[in-house]
Amino acid sequence: MNSMVIKSTPEKVFEAIESILAQLKKHEVPMESFFDVKLILSELFVNALNHGNRKNPEKNIVVRYAIEFNKIVLTIEDEGDGFDYLNLGDPALDENILKPSGRGLFLVKSLADFLEFKEKGNVITVGKSLL
Repeated sequence: MNSMVIKSTPEKVFEAIESILAQLKKHEVPMESFFDVKLILSELFVNALNHGNRKNPEKNIVVRYAIEFNKIVLTIEDEGDGFDYLNLGDPALDENILKPSGRGLFLVKSLADFLEFKEKGNVITVGKSLL
């Protein structure tokens, strides 16, 4: 399993995403799966940066990932307070349709094969088939 610890800055998040995607390219992943993983990574890192660590550059984001047997499994952990992941709102409901946020995890859930929260909601593990 690979891992990295980055500071909560947009630049470091971008570098981390690009690093993981470079590893993914070595596995000759189909384009559709590649773009799904890119979107998953972007959403999860942005959530950790903005919602978890509140853009505090003194806080870290930890990512662990493994690319093997035609799948990727990744865990992203921030230093934030977490949230109530058992009561995620449905962004498609009328009362949520105009809200400026709340679609990222919904999107990740639709693209991933599995999604699991740990701890207080500040750790998420996602798995995605690369076939």
